[in-house]
Amino acid sequence: MNSDFRNNEEPELDDEGDSNMDMGDVIAEVEEEEFGNEEHATEHPEERAIIESKVDEKKWLLECERVAVKLKFNIKSDAKEWRFHCDQIKQFSDSMKKQTPEGRLRLERMSDELGRVLERLSKREKSINVNLNEIVLWNYIYERARNIEIEQKS
Repeated sequence: MNSDFRNNEEPELDDEGDSNMDMGDVIAEVEEEEFGNEEHATEHPEERAIIESKVDEKKWLLECERVAVKLKFNIKSDAKEWRFHCDQIKQFSDSMKKQTPEGRLRLERMSDELGRVLERLSKREKSINVNLNEIVLWNYIYERARNIEIEQKS
């Protein structure tokens, strides 16, 4: 076991919350703890004995809660998870029902305003087309008459 833990000291953590030891050091340390040196195992049988905890259960739980935020772990799904999702769906549904009338009213206002804008654009387009048609027609008549004059003079 790491001597830092025996002295009730926390291991030094880097920015990501991991110990400053690399994976190779950790594996080597675990192998040494578990398998150890056979020569030393026969000399100190108490090292091979079962370790009993002397830590108060409440203190241990408090410590677990304190460091849990620093640990990354996956929570296995349990039977209550679907209930949580059902509650979330109900909350979202209620929220949508509350916001739907207000949203519908806004959309209707936008629709009315866009309808008025499209109507004005349509009227303006028709006006431009009428004026342009008259101008193009007068230009056509003028150019045709001019062409006829040129052809008669030649």
